Amino acid sequence: MDGSTFVGSISTRFAHAVTLDVPSHMVSDDYISVAPDGRRLSQLWPVESKSPFHGTAQPLNSYSAADMEFAES
Repeated sequence: MDGSTFVGSISTRFAHAVTLDVPSHMVSDDYISVAPDGRRLSQLWPVESKSPFHGTAQPLNSYSAADMEFAES
């Protein structure tokens, strides 16, 4: 296992040029678009082992970003 994480982007409206800002991880793709009621998966790799996962998803056509956080159980 390579330690990567998958994150799903879900939107009820068209989300244009969504950027994923996760400082502790490298993102597979950036500036993705999500259709209304659509979903997109992006893969993220930790910069260091056991890096905590937290960040934001910011669509270009939105005033606010969505917070993302993942806690291991």
